[in-house]
Amino acid sequence: MLAVSNTSPIANLACIGRLRLLHEQFGEGRAMARQLGMRVTGVLGVLLRGKKMGHLEAIKPEIDALRAKAHFFIAPDLERAVLSQAAE
Repeated sequence: MLAVSNTSPIANLACIGRLRLLHEQFGEGRAMARQLGMRVTGVLGVLLRGKKMGHLEAIKPEIDALRAKAHFFIAPDLERAVLSQAAE
């Protein structure tokens, strides 16, 4: 099962500095999903899957857009690992 949620509220909260409030209210979502036997995938995992399925030619531009538009942070080591998995 793949469950996708609308991320625009998250982006909006991030823009107004209220992402911490969201985390306090819903931060246990991943733990609850795991307890229910659901697989949890983050943004980078979704991008990797999208590329593997042929929906994206490259994920580097998507990561750059997330940084520019949503102030997305990704550690340099993690970015290198993800881009390596994506053969970029």
